[in-house]
Amino acid sequence: MMRSFLRSRIHGAIVTEADAHNEESIAIDPHLIAAADLMSYEKVEIYNLAKGNRFQTFVIESRPGEGKISLNGSAARLGKPGDELTSPRSASCTRVRRSITSPG
Repeated sequence: MMRSFLRSRIHGAIVTEADAHNEESIAIDPHLIAAADLMSYEKVEIYNLAKGNRFQTFVIESRPGEGKISLNGSAARLGKPGDELTSPRSASCTRVRRSITSPG
C-alpha cells in the first residue's frame, strides 16, 4: 500500500508580487527552492493562509538573492502581495519507519 507523507515545506512565505500577465507559475528565489528541495517546473500545492484557498501551479526560479515570491498567471488572482503562503511537499512510499514523528 502506498502512503503519502509530508516531506518538506515552505511555510510562512510572503507574496512579494502578483502578475496575471506572466506564465502560469510561482516564481521563487533559487535559494529557497534549494532549501525546500524543489526543482524548476515541479508541480506544487500552494495554500494561501490569508484567503483560505488552495491551488496547484509550477515552480520557476526568480533572480537569485531577491527573496521574491511571485504568483503568476491565473495564480495571481488567488493571492496578492503581503499574503502568507505555505507549500507542503509530499512523498509516497510503501514502507516507513514508525519512528518518524515530524517532517523536520
